[in-house]
Amino acid sequence: MMVGMDTKAAATVVDHDLMRRITARYAKEVTALRAVVSNAVKGVPVVPSSGSAGRSSPGISVRSLTNPGMSLEVVLSSLRLAGENPRAHTARVMVGVGFREIHLCVRAYHRYAATGVSTPPREACAWAGAIFHTRSESAYCQGDLRNLTLHQAGAVHYALYLDRQYRPCVPPQAVAHTVHHRLICEP
Repeated sequence: MMVGMDTKAAATVVDHDLMRRITARYAKEVTALRAVVSNAVKGVPVVPSSGSAGRSSPGISVRSLTNPGMSLEVVLSSLRLAGENPRAHTARVMVGVGFREIHLCVRAYHRYAATGVSTPPREACAWAGAIFHTRSESAYCQGDLRNLTLHQAGAVHYALYLDRQYRPCVPPQAVAHTVHHRLICEP
């Protein structure tokens, strides 16, 4: 068990038992988000589904399987890394034209108070494994990006990078300033 470990370190090992529980309990939701990833890998833009209720990106809100008083919001987005680094707020960083990042954000909030809380890294990683599915071994954990961007504190972020032919690839040089750890998906 990874209790008390650093979020960046703990969030890179997929707990397969928890991933199977998530996939079984939220089969419909996981299938829908997997389809979004599959389409993005084929070059189809990531757009919200009809059930995304006001979100600008496809996502779901579910009850945590590790903490009954917590809910999770799982949101996918796609960034086209062309020209400037979209995460660089002060400096312009050029990146290779045509690269894409499929971005997954898992954020937790108190189920009754609806206030943000620290996201359990083990559960966030299991969600990343469930959604990226067969592409999990090509996905990277970015940890908590609050120091680099305007993201909500406590959320855990994952990324799948695609090259110009929409094949999974290593992170482009220009986004290497974010902390990247490859997901460990051993059964």
